[in-house]
Amino acid sequence: MTWRSELLQRLQDVRGNCKTRNQLYAINRTSPSYLAARHLREQAQLEDAGFCIATQILTEFYSTVTNPRRFNPPLTVEQAAQEVENIKTLAGVIRLPLPLDVADLWLSLVRQYRVSRSDIYDTLLVATMLENQVRRIYTFNVDDFRLYPDIEVLVPPAP
Repeated sequence: MTWRSELLQRLQDVRGNCKTRNQLYAINRTSPSYLAARHLREQAQLEDAGFCIATQILTEFYSTVTNPRRFNPPLTVEQAAQEVENIKTLAGVIRLPLPLDVADLWLSLVRQYRVSRSDIYDTLLVATMLENQVRRIYTFNVDDFRLYPDIEVLVPPAP
């Protein structure tokens, strides 16, 4: 069995992809979504949680928490890197690979849905999900994904 087929087998039971803000809210106690995000992260500690995360989410998270205009006070480089490590090592989270042909699907989606500006990043995430056969996403930004009928959008529930 190849690593790709093994990964796809594991992804069949995936509950959903976790978006950047879920990770941000999980470390920001002042956020109104803190409890729901923290609960989702606690679930992700369980080996059979069945969550996944794209590298794009980790890089967006790092970029946001080190930017004083977006996260106050910003984390230091070492603090942010440690938080990314913490997310990467959650037992119930699979990191999605970025397939080589994801750019083709991304361009197809951009053209089909007339996507531009910063919305292209969510489209890249959708393309990555679809290429990895992931059809659900946990996010507090439901409107960002309504455009894509193949994606089921779930808001993280409060505990």
